Amino acid sequence: MTSGIATAWAQWALSWRRSVGIRLLAVLLAFSCLLSLVASYYDYRSEQSAARDALLANGQSLARLAALACPELVTVTDSITLEDICDDLVLGERNVAFAAVIRADGKQLACNPRFGIPNDPLTIEIREPIRVEREGEKIGTFVLGLSLRPMQKALRAKTAGLLLRASLGFLLVAVLFWVALRAFVLVPLHRLDGAAQRLGQGDLEQPIAALGSTEIGRLGATMDVMRTNLLANQRRLAAQNEQLLQLNRLKTQFLANVSHEMRTPLTSILGGVEALVGEGGTAGERRDAALAMQHNGEMLLDLVNRVLDLAKLESGSLIVEPGACKPAQVVEDACARHAEEAICKGLTIHCDTEQVADRVVVTDAARLRQVVAALVSNAVKFTEAGRIDVNVQLVPGEGKQVLRVEVRDTGIGIDPAFLPHLFESFSQADGSLTRRHAGSGIGLAVAQRLAQLLGGAVEVTSEVGRGTVVVATIVVQPAVAATKKESPPVVALHGKVLVVDDAPDNQRLLKAIMTKAGLHVDLADNGRIGVEAVQHAGEPYSLVIMDLQMPVLDGISAIRELRGLGYSLPIVALTAHAVAEDRDQCLAAGATQYETKPITKKRLLEVVAAHLPRESR
Repeated sequence: MTSGIATAWAQWALSWRRSVGIRLLAVLLAFSCLLSLVASYYDYRSEQSAARDALLANGQSLARLAALACPELVTVTDSITLEDICDDLVLGERNVAFAAVIRADGKQLACNPRFGIPNDPLTIEIREPIRVEREGEKIGTFVLGLSLRPMQKALRAKTAGLLLRASLGFLLVAVLFWVALRAFVLVPLHRLDGAAQRLGQGDLEQPIAALGSTEIGRLGATMDVMRTNLLANQRRLAAQNEQLLQLNRLKTQFLANVSHEMRTPLTSILGGVEALVGEGGTAGERRDAALAMQHNGEMLLDLVNRVLDLAKLESGSLIVEPGACKPAQVVEDACARHAEEAICKGLTIHCDTEQVADRVVVTDAARLRQVVAALVSNAVKFTEAGRIDVNVQLVPGEGKQVLRVEVRDTGIGIDPAFLPHLFESFSQADGSLTRRHAGSGIGLAVAQRLAQLLGGAVEVTSEVGRGTVVVATIVVQPAVAATKKESPPVVALHGKVLVVDDAPDNQRLLKAIMTKAGLHVDLADNGRIGVEAVQHAGEPYSLVIMDLQMPVLDGISAIRELRGLGYSLPIVALTAHAVAEDRDQCLAAGATQYETKPITKKRLLEVVAAHLPRESR
């Protein structure tokens, strides 16, 4: 029983501390009680003062009347009659406590009570002189005592009734206030509190009910808007997180595919190197090994170029360099790159460029070749038997022309469920270890973005088991046909060349190629040594081939320093940095030309021959 009462008290105390409604009600009741007490106090004092004045006036009237009846009785000393007068006043008037007649010489002639005038602090004493009527001589005093007790009792009863009525009124007001407070404030606040707790716990699905048009209602509406926004953000973040997870999975798969694609040609290259270095083997076998190494090296270079192009496309730094070109020649060149692979699989590539045979257009020929090569490569890769048809058309438009390249194969086709993801980076229809077709999963993604960069797009239609049709459209501008400048045949070269490169293998390769062509080649291991070699050369160098990333002094700083020293002969930057920003920095520093590694023997000699003085060729 005691524990139950203690528990109930604790719960009430806790509710008092937690409930704003109970607090407001308690404050209202306390204020009402205080106001009632103050009002009752001032009313009591006012009533007391008025009652005292009325009592005093009534007592003075009684004393005056009694004094008027006493002169003759005092003169003859009629104590009996005087005592009757006193008794009548005390017994007849409830506020009269005592009455007495005292002669002028101080002798008490009559008194009620008989023992004399009592000494009571709650009694008001009124003394009225008794005078002889004709002479006006004072012959005595009539003393009347008025008791305050009846008046105070009546005032207390009246005040108690007033307090009771006020308490009942305040209680009624409190009940009405509580009902109104609960209906218009506490219930909406309780619902709002519950909604806030749900939001705090992460429950954003349940909407917040309308709470009226008051401040609480507007607060609830604002919280519901906040809940809606949070829910939308949560869903968006969840979708983004899922996309990031999917992208991470795709990138992991991409890295595995790239690793496989790199290791496969590297195996052939290293095996070919061992065959060439080792003893034995016929000349034909050595030639086959060398050709295999060259083919696999080109595969590695193509893979690296695609990865770099994808990175440039992702960052928006890939630059389009439009120029006049023959689309028929570009498409035929792209098909020729995969002709040997198609023949090995028993396929034929039929390239129909008759409609654009003699046409010249303005576009980026290298990027166009890259798009077509990616589409033909995919067709060869996913076709086991049959043929691949490449058709090129030039479709006129309003103020422009559209080059349309269609690649049709008889391959395995593409699952319709995978078509929406076909142009996503790193995506492959079959990413398992048992997949039959190799690839990094970025070819079509790069082709699509390159086509879009050239003002067109790539579209795919496919049927599983029957083949795929891929159409690439490129916006081009018409151009006037011009006679192509043929590169002059590279003959024996003469001159002095400085190669600045920190890689010994590159030094040996470049020196061997150029030495066989008839050039004198000096080597420098870094930019500082290269600058000093130019400064102290007896016979000036005809050409400087400069790498970029080197210790001590990098290539760009070395080029800038050489130009600052007044060296005006050609400087060719030859580097593995294939980003447009690096090219711009080299040319801004003073480089004459920018070439990227790896570079073929033919291209190297063409570049060198183009920059040598005429008398040195």
